[in-house]
Order: sequence, then C-alpha cells, then structure tokens
Amino acid sequence: MMQRLSHILLFVATLLSLSSCRYIGTIDDDTSDCGTVYRITYHMHAVNNTGDQITAQLPEDANATLRQNLTNLFTPLLHPTTYPAQLLFQQTNDGSYLFSPQTFNGDVQTLSLTLCPTTYRHTAVTGTDRQGALLADSTNVSTEQVTTPAADTIPAQTNALLSGRKDLKIQGNNEEAIHVHLYPANAAVAVVAKEDQSVKDVKVYLTDLASSYTTNDSTYHFDKDALVRTTVSTKATSGQKIYHALVFPSRDSAPGTIDTDKPQADGAVWRIVVLAKIADGSTTRSVLYVQKPLKAGDVRVICVAVGSNGAVTVTTAGVGASVTLDWNKGGEYNPDI
Repeated sequence: MMQRLSHILLFVATLLSLSSCRYIGTIDDDTSDCGTVYRITYHMHAVNNTGDQITAQLPEDANATLRQNLTNLFTPLLHPTTYPAQLLFQQTNDGSYLFSPQTFNGDVQTLSLTLCPTTYRHTAVTGTDRQGALLADSTNVSTEQVTTPAADTIPAQTNALLSGRKDLKIQGNNEEAIHVHLYPANAAVAVVAKEDQSVKDVKVYLTDLASSYTTNDSTYHFDKDALVRTTVSTKATSGQKIYHALVFPSRDSAPGTIDTDKPQADGAVWRIVVLAKIADGSTTRSVLYVQKPLKAGDVRVICVAVGSNGAVTVTTAGVGASVTLDWNKGGEYNPDI
C-alpha cells in the first residue's frame, strides 16, 4: 500500500508541474484493485458580511467614507476569488497518506480524485503561507496544524484561513456525492488612528492571540507569546491611518493574567500595543486592553487618537488603556520590532 501511495504522490507532483488542471487521474492502466475516481466538492464559507460587521461598529454617518475604505480593504483578504489549498487524506487502518496542494477557484470547487476502497480522515485548509501561517506536520491528520513563527515579533497572516475535515468511507461506488465544508479560522483587526501631526512614527502590534490551530479538531493553542505586526494604510479619512492585520483569534474569556498590576487590564482578553515616536525623539508606549474576545470570522475595528506626547486615547467602548511616557529610558525589555 505504501508503494502505491508513493506512486500517487509522484503522479500528483508531476501533474501539477505540467498543468494547471486540478484533476488527479488514475495511477496506471489497471486500477481495478485499488482506485475509483471520486468527485469531491469543496464549499468555502468565507466571511461574506465584512461590510455589515464594520457598519455595526461605525454606524455614524460621519464614518461613511471610513466604513467603505475598511470594507474595500478587508473584503478581498477575507473573501478572495481564489484559495490556495492543502489537502490531506490519511488512511485510518495504517496511517498511509496522500498530500495534495490545490488551488480553488471561487467558493465551490469540485475535484476528481482516485482513492482506494478504505476509510480516510480528510482535512483541508486554505490560506497557509510562508510568513504568518505555516503548515506543519502535514503527514498526520492528528497533529497537522497551522502555526505562527517562533519569534518575539512576527508578521501577520496574508490570506483567509479556511478549514474543514471529513471522514470518508470509500466503497468503490463513484456515484457517491462527497462534500467538504470549510469555515473561517482567522480574523481581521483594524486600529484606526487619528495622529497628531507632530508625531514622527507609530507602530501597532497585536498580542495574546492563538499561536497555532490544529485542523483535525479546530482547536486553537496558546503556547507561544508574540507581538503581531500590523500593516499601515492611509486610505481612511483625513488625518487617520488604518493599522490592520489578519490573525488567529483570542481566548474566549479573560485569562486573568494580563498585566495584573494595571487596573485598566481588568477583564482584558487580548491587547494592542502602540509605540509612538514623538518630536523630542522619545517613544511613548500605550497598551490597549480589549475585553471582547476576537473570534474566527470577526472583523474588529478599534478607534484611537495619538496625542503630541504619543499617548493613546481610545474612543471604542470596552477597551482600556495604560500609557508609559519616555518608554525606552527605563531599561525595559525592547523586543525586535
């Protein structure tokens, strides 16, 4: 069986290198003892209410332009037209596996695959990259995961992460309809900042978010701490910037261990760290404590103002803030940012 699966992998690799076709055909002329071609349909349930989520957080007429700019920014990220996908089929009897990279076009994609009569555990994930969403252990469904890099400061994710799984019992009947549904596994955050003109530079980071996700059971893990970089966009309204990122969700509730010496942190589930370099060359560090959990599929908007002294004030409800002026002079740990 392992030899035959090796032939499958070799065939898939050759086919993908020669053609953009996503058909995995027969391995040899005689497949009567093993393979039957099955059609498997994948359904991408990507985030399709980006505009509604943003409007619910910014309902005022004065925010109409900002709402549209945020919608234009996040819609192609969270609901793209193509999805780079990774498929894993593992036989439950002996652990043999088939791994197949694919590209899905649109929200529904049907593939033709040749599978041997047996039972499989099948996982599918889209949106992994070589930056902020690394696919690991992709030869075993029980340990396969999407993980963030091991570093103090890491890049954000670049694509919509969708994940699905299904148990397959292949009986040699290719008329069976097989459907696999994939759902969002990451979220979007935008920090909209109105900055005093004298402020020289602002950097925004997100933290207390999941560091990995196992595709087999949709479980998030929080075993690494890191600051996630945001990307800045000036397409907001006059005097505003949008610091945005795609990230894993937060915990569902406050862990009770976030900056216990700060009263502003009471009830906080995750944090936003803002470093503002001001006119005199010093850096002000503001920490924003967010009480509402960040869930998969969320589009979260936090509105702030950065004063001439670099201090951040928050206008979004449910977010507290603590400020440290002249932050670099205290011998405090300064991560590689």
